[in-house]
Amino acid sequence: MIFYHCLLLLLAGSAVGLRRTDLFPFGAAYGDRRLDSETEDVSSREIALAYNVKFFGHEYGSIFVNENGLLSFLTEIPSFFNVQFPLDYPLMAALYADADCRGSGDVWYRNASDSRVVRKVREMVSAGFPDKRGFIPREVFIATWDNVGYYEERSDRVSLFYSGHTASRVNDSGHRRLSSRLSALRGRIGANERIF
Repeated sequence: MIFYHCLLLLLAGSAVGLRRTDLFPFGAAYGDRRLDSETEDVSSREIALAYNVKFFGHEYGSIFVNENGLLSFLTEIPSFFNVQFPLDYPLMAALYADADCRGSGDVWYRNASDSRVVRKVREMVSAGFPDKRGFIPREVFIATWDNVGYYEERSDRVSLFYSGHTASRVNDSGHRRLSSRLSALRGRIGANERIF
């Protein structure tokens, strides 16, 4: 099982060419769970994945969603640490920041395997990586940080970002090629962003 990491970022107040409708739908109406927004520095409970994830040579069967923009394996990481990456734990950073939902925003997450979401992911991967047209996702984990504020309940600048991750069967060499292309794509997207 290989775990692909696709990241798109949209910051409120910036023109980047994405609309809310370009994102995966999110919220309670779509079966998402929401992190507690009454407390700062929170994480989800351990979330079991339907399929084990192979991430940098190790397999994981669960994931944690953290308010600070991290998806982590093995343990929750609720606090923001202003330190250089990589951290000591296996994790993915959609946007690592000292997010604080007490003043503004929500963090939503779900594990999806419905045909509409799976089809959208397949189309996205096929469009971005023509040599992966045979990619068929089995599961998609979606986490959305919607209009989140920042430390000390500030909400004068809010961000919307999300991370979608898919699990599918492919060989390791295909994973390395796709991962390097995703990294290159992330770099181009990031270079055009205005981050607060």
